[in-house]
Amino acid sequence: MEIHKLGLFIGMLGIGILYSFIFHGVSMSLFDSLLIQSSVLGLGFGILNFLFANWYFHKYTLLLNNNEELKSKLLMDKLTSLFNRRAFDLELQRLDLLAYSIIFIDIVAKRCGKNCTICYEMGI
Repeated sequence: MEIHKLGLFIGMLGIGILYSFIFHGVSMSLFDSLLIQSSVLGLGFGILNFLFANWYFHKYTLLLNNNEELKSKLLMDKLTSLFNRRAFDLELQRLDLLAYSIIFIDIVAKRCGKNCTICYEMGI
């Protein structure tokens, strides 16, 4: 989390420096009124900060969503979409039971013949 804050801080500083160069070169030479210069400075700097923070928040949200997706894939079997052994072990640690039983049930009632490629591809 600290890396994200540091990245946001460095990005905001970079935007401030960039905007100061743009403001000094463009706005100071176009407008003579100090009120107009201050208004343009505040408006432009606010818009740039908003756009950068919005972009940064979007990337951070994508990262969180990808992490959640990877966590769910870590606990699910690809073939059956059921929870795998790792999910079972995590649930047992969460429950903190001293004794437990496991019941295995064969879902496929009839096996295919020796040369059945469809069953082979499915992992049956």
